[in-house]
Amino acid sequence: MPETGTSPLADLLEDGICLIDAGGRVRWINRALEEFFGIGRDEVDGMLIADFLVQVVSPALIEPQGGIPKDFLSPSPTPPSGLLEIRIASHREGPLWVEYSGRPFPGEDGRVWRMDLFRRINRWKVAEHHFMESEERYRLLFNKGNDAVLVFSLSADRVPERFLEVNDIACSRFGYTRQELLELSPLSLVPSDMIGAVLRILKRLSTDRSVVYTSRQITKGGLIIPVEINSSLFSMDGEQVVISISRDISERERLESLKKNALQQIGHNIEQFATLGDHIRNPLAVIVGLASLEETASSIQILEAAGLIDALVTELDRGWIESENVRAFLRKHYG
Repeated sequence: MPETGTSPLADLLEDGICLIDAGGRVRWINRALEEFFGIGRDEVDGMLIADFLVQVVSPALIEPQGGIPKDFLSPSPTPPSGLLEIRIASHREGPLWVEYSGRPFPGEDGRVWRMDLFRRINRWKVAEHHFMESEERYRLLFNKGNDAVLVFSLSADRVPERFLEVNDIACSRFGYTRQELLELSPLSLVPSDMIGAVLRILKRLSTDRSVVYTSRQITKGGLIIPVEINSSLFSMDGEQVVISISRDISERERLESLKKNALQQIGHNIEQFATLGDHIRNPLAVIVGLASLEETASSIQILEAAGLIDALVTELDRGWIESENVRAFLRKHYG
């Protein structure tokens, strides 16, 4: 026990304590520090603090890999300023995070001594590690996919105020840097003729909490993009915010237009098909009438050929009926 007198309670602490006299020599370590490094207090009594850090602490270091910084190796009773987080291979517990710091205090000999603390922060560091992993997973999910994700705050009357977060797709689609987008109002992405409609939809979030709607958004270069937006209201840090997932539906609209035009063309073709029989039968009736006036070999051949043509037209009529059924099916399922 050093001259300064150390309470037996210090041996009950989970944090390590090292007392250093005015000459920079270790005079006492508590039981926690003995267990951290697997060394007895009698083995380090009188050891220079710099040697203690190099010979006892450094071999147990996992992080930082470069060892104890030089400014922490001073034998001065005035400890280095700041804190040093180190990860050690604890003699009893395995990998352990501790926060190393020092502070001066008056010794009983009237001189300034120094107390170095090795404070356990393992729970904090593990929690921090899990938080960083969760944040990274969130970031990967946030930036994954092809949809723009926009998070923004709302005023008390449900008017969009400012962006809080945007993903990479949003920056790419609208042609802004992330910082530029974060400085814009969400309404800056809405064409002026649609702002009123969008505001009315967002006001529904007060009761519905989530809405899905189609709209238009405008890029930095002025390009108008058709979008389907899924907006949800939630609380973040006590603030009501909206997360909007915006999907570019340009290709969907293009395909819808192609489908509509194709159905219209099919309908037009079927209507032409329906009149085709009449266009054939009318002149065919004239030919049959004229051929019937004579009973020559030629007229008989003409009448036989006319009969074949009439049979073909009858088949066309049946085909029209089937085509009309096809059109009705297309209208029902794709119109």
